[in-house]
Amino acid sequence: MIDFKAAIKKAIEFLDAVHANQNLRDVRLEEIELSEDDRFWNITLSYRRGMPPSGLAGALAGETPREYKVLAVRSVDGEVRSMKIRQLV
Repeated sequence: MIDFKAAIKKAIEFLDAVHANQNLRDVRLEEIELSEDDRFWNITLSYRRGMPPSGLAGALAGETPREYKVLAVRSVDGEVRSMKIRQLV
């Protein structure tokens, strides 16, 4: 079984590969949970897209919103099995 550090690394690598050339930035680990049956690490990552705001217009427009994804990483071998949009409540 892979540990949580390896699962996080696999999740970030997958996110980067799926969103290649889309300028993801400020990627953060938000949540990590091992499923009750120990089969998957459920990892929530957040990020921002695009260039950070600059200048007066950027400051007035504000920062782009964070996007959240939940990735299911199989605990036995680290294969990412799904990526879903994390709905905020």
